Amino acid sequence: MPFRFELAEGRSLAEEASNILREAWKPPVLDYSPAYVSWQMAFPSEVTLPAAAAYDRGDLVGFAAATRRRLQSGPIELNAAVVSFVCVRPAWQGHGIAKGLYACLLRSLRDLEIPVITFAVPDSVGGNTLLRAYQAAGFETHSLGEYGNYAFISREDTKSGQWNVRPVEILEPLTHVVRDLARRFPGVLWSAPDQAIFTHYLRDPRPRKLLLLEDANGRPCGCSFVVLSPIRTDRGIEEVVMFDTCWLPSDEPETLRQLLHASANLWPLPGNRRVIMCPNLSGFDEMTLRSAGARRTLARFHGYLCSAHPGSGGLAQRTNLEVI
Repeated sequence: MPFRFELAEGRSLAEEASNILREAWKPPVLDYSPAYVSWQMAFPSEVTLPAAAAYDRGDLVGFAAATRRRLQSGPIELNAAVVSFVCVRPAWQGHGIAKGLYACLLRSLRDLEIPVITFAVPDSVGGNTLLRAYQAAGFETHSLGEYGNYAFISREDTKSGQWNVRPVEILEPLTHVVRDLARRFPGVLWSAPDQAIFTHYLRDPRPRKLLLLEDANGRPCGCSFVVLSPIRTDRGIEEVVMFDTCWLPSDEPETLRQLLHASANLWPLPGNRRVIMCPNLSGFDEMTLRSAGARRTLARFHGYLCSAHPGSGGLAQRTNLEVI
């Protein structure tokens, strides 16, 4: 009997999708709890973004979904869908289910005429399947570059000097930072939350804080979302501080050091060595990252901007969006 693919409402399948993600994605990886998956599926959007479900008879055996983000590149603001959470139960892998999920999901997104951001492990079976699926669905696929994961270890407090770092719970300073960075660095797709999306970020089931970096005159000049995230490892679930998204000028490396050190002290953690994981530090060169104390790990992803409209490839060369 052939597999059945159909569109679905992502939140209604959050618990089953969570189980498949935990089975299919091997550690070290985020812990895809039902609450986390449901939260990702609930980002506010003017249009309903689809999920795709694969069934073998009556059993859900595969899942993929899109969730909304708002972006800015130079003066251009746009809504985009982030496609992720593609997973197939281990016993059903190797039977073309991922290809079928992509085909089902991307047909719907193409009809909505919304650009898509997606991330994949480079030179992997999943990455190759992804690229072929977008081409078959009529999307132009443009590279947004590679995103290596970095680890930062805070061993001592660092004086902020001319900088002040503090947590905030309002959108206004982040909006100021995004507009300034979009003007100065137009080749970046900057994450640009509106009020509804910002409010939803703060409803993350994981502890999440927005850090604001101010100069000596109190002017906002950088921000970062920092999350205390459960990670599934071979040793079980461990909580890790994650530098989820950063809005920083890459020509001012000291700002990165200050935000990383501040992030290390947001939550009490055991031991003196506070480790922060940084999945997306795009824009900072390797020498700057090393001088700031960040070290590259083995994990890496490649980002893509996919559009059904020709000619969108010149919009940006990279993005600061969180890798999900």
